[in-house]
Order: sequence, then structure tokens, then C-alpha cells
Amino acid sequence: MYLNDVYKRCLVTLSHSPEVVVHKVEKGKFLELKYRRKFPYEKIISLLMEGHEVFLQIDRQAAYRIRKYVEKRIGELIEVYPSIYDGMDGYLFKCSFVKEVMRRMIGKSDD
Repeated sequence: MYLNDVYKRCLVTLSHSPEVVVHKVEKGKFLELKYRRKFPYEKIISLLMEGHEVFLQIDRQAAYRIRKYVEKRIGELIEVYPSIYDGMDGYLFKCSFVKEVMRRMIGKSDD
């Protein structure tokens, strides 16, 4: 009897597994195609190198991809923070504070 209860629980768990639902696209219904956006990497890099903070209205995955790409291109750490700017959700990018502290410490030790 105990094994039957366990087996039934397993069936219930397995029957609720996520399954892809197929929909036939009908004419006259609204369909929006999603596409991968191209990001203005050069503009982002130039603003960061000038010392500016950059806000982008993007999701978490896009922020991660941009951060990794920019860090690889400029060889510096980039800080990324989820933010709300002027009512828009997105992410704030800026050059790492650690870099600035290290520059100040090296500059003071030379004096």
C-alpha cells in the first residue's frame, strides 16, 4: 500500500511537468515578432571612459551581456545596478569604484 501511494505521488508530480503548448497562428490575430536588439556598444564605452554613468532600459540578461562585453573591450571592471531612472526600469552602468581608489592610493604613495 505504501508503494502505491508513492507511485501515485510520482505520477501526479510527473503529470504536472512543464509542456510546450502548440498554437496554430490564425489570420487576423495580432502577432508581434520579437527580435534581438543591437546595443550601441561604442557609445556606451565612450561615455564610461569619459567618467559618465550610463542608464539603459534593458532586462537583467541584456545587462549581463553588455557588462561582460564592455569589460572585455576596455579591460576595466564595470559596476551594474538595477535602477529606476525618470520612471523607467533598467540598469545603471559605471566604471568600478575600486579602480578609482587604487589610483588614489598609488598617487598618494608616490608623494
